Amino acid sequence: MHFLVHNYGKQTWEHSPEFALRSSLYLAFHTLVAAPVSLLFGGGAGKVVTFHLLRVFLGTISAACEAYLYHATRQVLGVRVSSVLLLLLAVSTGMFSASTAFLPSSFTMYTMTLATAALLLGRYHLVIAACAVGALLGWPFGALAMLPLCLYVLLVWRLRALKLAIFWAAVVVLPQLAADRAFYGKWTLGLLNILAYNVAGGGSELYGTEGPLFYLKNCLLNFNVIFLFALALPLVAFLARCHMAWPERLAVVYAPLPLWLIAMSSAAHKEERFMYLVYPTVCLAAACTLHAVPTLLCAPIPKKYHSTVRWAGDHLVRIVLAGVVILSVMRTSALLLYYGGAGEIFRALPPLPATGATSGVAKVCMGSDWYRFPSSFLLPSPEYRLGFLESDFGGLLPADFDSARGGTSWAPEWLNKFNRADNRSYVPITSCQYLVEQSRLPLQVGNIVTKPASNSGGATRWQVLATTPFLDTEHSPALTRILYIPRLSSMRNTYTTYALLQQSK
Repeated sequence: MHFLVHNYGKQTWEHSPEFALRSSLYLAFHTLVAAPVSLLFGGGAGKVVTFHLLRVFLGTISAACEAYLYHATRQVLGVRVSSVLLLLLAVSTGMFSASTAFLPSSFTMYTMTLATAALLLGRYHLVIAACAVGALLGWPFGALAMLPLCLYVLLVWRLRALKLAIFWAAVVVLPQLAADRAFYGKWTLGLLNILAYNVAGGGSELYGTEGPLFYLKNCLLNFNVIFLFALALPLVAFLARCHMAWPERLAVVYAPLPLWLIAMSSAAHKEERFMYLVYPTVCLAAACTLHAVPTLLCAPIPKKYHSTVRWAGDHLVRIVLAGVVILSVMRTSALLLYYGGAGEIFRALPPLPATGATSGVAKVCMGSDWYRFPSSFLLPSPEYRLGFLESDFGGLLPADFDSARGGTSWAPEWLNKFNRADNRSYVPITSCQYLVEQSRLPLQVGNIVTKPASNSGGATRWQVLATTPFLDTEHSPALTRILYIPRLSSMRNTYTTYALLQQSK
């Protein structure tokens, strides 16, 4: 998107016209927000404003979808469930991370939230529309999680549901086809390309594999006991079946959670973002479970003691929720304080006057930590360009868009789907004016650091401009690594230094 707004930036191999795996219409939708903001605030330091205002926009959309889910829950399941749901949506670390992420899985999460709320309210036309937009414009694999909702609407509306599905598919796919034609310079459809790539065994495992318990552990980190309560809903509903009446549609909106969890856990390649689209479902299921706790406690107790037991159960739920809030705040704080330095360090880059000359470009270089680079929007001048140094990372790196060769329609020949590195991705360290790296040395601002020059046998000198702490996960204990505990974390944890260096002549 940075290229669409500022006419320069990086592209991954998925955006190359040779593969065309990404939806250009999805990018265009966000560019409609970023471009006017960029015109208003400029292409220098104003890019940082654009970056954050886009996140505000995404957070606002997420909040609106969550508010609709809260409204639906209040109407169908009652005030108590909706109140707990609202609290869980507001405090959970998972929602904190997913709601403002510029990712197709987050976009699909928005539409999944809308579809869930609409199904609870019986607004089946909105269920179909939301699922179509989420799966066809956002992330096509999310269609599997949406399947229970779509099948339910199909059983209720039958032919009418099919007609609406075809209508919304056309509404989404036809503009997407036109956008991909303009973006890639040829007739293609990213939606079909990414499905074909993965169905044919595209090789996503080249980008890392995890064990079958990865998502269970990850969801526990992002939701603590909330996730356990969410998984317990079927058992709780069964035990409380004689004492509580649950609408059948609750089972339908809950079904995507176990279905998606099992499907994603069976895949070799796993990433945290893949679970985003069912995060609101986790909160809804946990809220239902907690609502049922007092009733379950009363079930084996004589009726004359029900009021006392229910009073105790209500207070137990409040204590649990207080613990959830505390754990969530500690986990979210840990993410911000332990790892936020990777993005904050770019604020120390000095603003450069725009020269409009290629020779005036200042390279900001990164090595093996390149994947922590947040966005070109955080480089506070159009004169800055990101460069990659050769390192122990052996995979394929992003390439520059080249407007002179066609921009988005140009396919760099070294981009490949095999994650195979290419020397054309690297720049010599002598061409870098700035360097961002993670170091185990106790660097201080003003220190001079010497680094070997690439293939020359000489050395380059660098002055430290800024530093920020970054958690050393290998040498920090699990408890204070996972949670931020005031005083104890600073005493027990070990930190590396994230540093910005300037080449010294």
